[in-house]
Amino acid sequence: MTRFSDIRTVFRKEIIEVARDYKNLLVMAFVPIVFLQVLIAGTQVVVDRSITHIERQKFSVAIFGEDSDNKLRDSLSAIDPSIKFVPPAAGCDPDASVRKGNIDLAIQIGPDFWPSLRQMNATPAVQVIYDAQHSNAIFAFARVSKALASLQGKLRNERIKECGLEIPPQPHLQFHEDGQTASTSTYNMSRILPLMLLLVIVITLLSPSIDLFTGENERGTMPLLMVSPVETRDVVLAKLSVVCLLGQTAVSLGLLSFYVMISMLSHRKDRIFSFAGVSSESLLLLFVLTIPLVIILSSLSVLLASKCKSFQQAQGYYLPFMMVVMAPLAVINIHDTKLVSALSLMPIGNICFAMREVIVGTKDWFGLLLIFLVSSFYAFVAGKLTVNSFSRLDLLDRSSMPREARRRTGDYLPEVVVLLSVSFLLMFYAGQSLQAWDALWGTVASQLIGVLGPALLAMSFLRLPFKETLSLKLPSWRLLVAAVFLSPAMALLSLVVSQLQSLILPVPESLSKTFLEMVMPAGRSLPVALLVFGVLPGICEELLFRGAVLGLLRRKLQFGVLIVTVGVVFGAFHLSTYRFLSTACLGIVLTALVAWSGSIYPAMILHACHNSFLIWAQVAGLKEPSLALGVAIVTSTVAGLMLIGFEIRRAKI
Repeated sequence: MTRFSDIRTVFRKEIIEVARDYKNLLVMAFVPIVFLQVLIAGTQVVVDRSITHIERQKFSVAIFGEDSDNKLRDSLSAIDPSIKFVPPAAGCDPDASVRKGNIDLAIQIGPDFWPSLRQMNATPAVQVIYDAQHSNAIFAFARVSKALASLQGKLRNERIKECGLEIPPQPHLQFHEDGQTASTSTYNMSRILPLMLLLVIVITLLSPSIDLFTGENERGTMPLLMVSPVETRDVVLAKLSVVCLLGQTAVSLGLLSFYVMISMLSHRKDRIFSFAGVSSESLLLLFVLTIPLVIILSSLSVLLASKCKSFQQAQGYYLPFMMVVMAPLAVINIHDTKLVSALSLMPIGNICFAMREVIVGTKDWFGLLLIFLVSSFYAFVAGKLTVNSFSRLDLLDRSSMPREARRRTGDYLPEVVVLLSVSFLLMFYAGQSLQAWDALWGTVASQLIGVLGPALLAMSFLRLPFKETLSLKLPSWRLLVAAVFLSPAMALLSLVVSQLQSLILPVPESLSKTFLEMVMPAGRSLPVALLVFGVLPGICEELLFRGAVLGLLRRKLQFGVLIVTVGVVFGAFHLSTYRFLSTACLGIVLTALVAWSGSIYPAMILHACHNSFLIWAQVAGLKEPSLALGVAIVTSTVAGLMLIGFEIRRAKI
């Protein structure tokens, strides 16, 4: 039974200890008061300068064809002076000039362009060539397209006059935006401030969470607290309350400092700090919305810190913890949807989504109340699970085991965290840059460097046997053939799961189009695309997840927990909220296959064939499977299951 006097006593003790540590006080004051405001102001300045740079930038454009007396160039320059026309390079066609980066955009006109303008039954053709992978080319295309449209209207009016007709009057259009219109800086702030507040909360909670549990064990004061008559759950509840108080105090200081900053800059009329709609009432509402968010993050932070045996180990775990916490922001910043939607049920993300809407001036009180109640329920569950997950032995048994002794017991969890963090950072930074440089060879390099490389280096560093750890045992031919037969059914299952997820989180059509353009641009053969985007990830990702990660965690986790953990991590690693469920289901199946068979090769084949089938279906524009394809999938599935059944029967014999 909870005794509030005991909780108050422990709470007072922990508050005094935290107050004595100047580092905690410095972090709690510096991060929200200085660090948060510098980030906000700095981000606004960077965004404004980027917009100004784009507005003032001149793009290089070349006209290829017979532009007599530079008439087309002069006409477009008069419409948009920011377009900088350069003479075409000698001996280079438009595609080569754009590809080499000599120009941002090329305009190709035919020899009959100007004569056809005077013919009533002729249509002059203009071809615009640009590289959509470069931002300058995209902005140049937008401006040139607008200038060409204006020139088209001007020429059309001239032809109407030449025919002796009057130009019809243009309609007077009036546009009215319903609702409160947020300024550009306010809109940008609605994307920035939730992220910054989340970052402030996590950074503020880091040190006290570790110090109140791991630090107290290292100082040897936890046994003294445990021999007191206070119940364990009261001790944990008091410590959790201290962490929550510190987190909410940081939020208060951050919002108060932000209010002071915008009040001091309210006289400025520029677009950088014109935060229209961000009132004191809005900031008060933000404070209320962050209460369940702080409780959720405090509970998770305390739970994580209590499982660590040293301060250094806890700090190592907080990088992936921070990445997981920040993941929901990727969803709420993509979708412009209503508060009362499926996003209102997303932990952490729903509060950030509500904060975004409050900043831009949306006052959907029912939606805000719904999100607050849902998040309060999550906070209650998280706090209760955290408090009830401890026993006296849990808090006392934190003796640091030597690294080699820990590894001899099969505990490679810290190494797995480091491995996945390194691979994630390589893929996030190097991988995206390489793929932006060249989709084909960038994918090859990112798979080898960011996925396969860390897995092999981890095995070498830990001096573990490659064959046993990576499950490189040769399987029977039945499993290999079964993997091929089952891949169409697995691809179909992924499509079904994606369709079900799209009911909550619809996939934008532009995303599918962009992926198809990256995989199969003009001139690329299908076998090359299947090899690079289908087979290669199937090999490299299997060696990382079903090889290194599964091999390192095999003795640490139970069979069911192991399969689900590796599968979910595999789904999260792809950094796509739209494909998370489908990739997680695929990861669970592949992990179960390797854990049961003891060989990674069937999973490699199933993974590679699964990817290749999906790429082929998308390239072929397959919306619904035909009857023949459905019969083939069912037949191959039955054949694959029969082969696995024979293998199970043979293993029992």
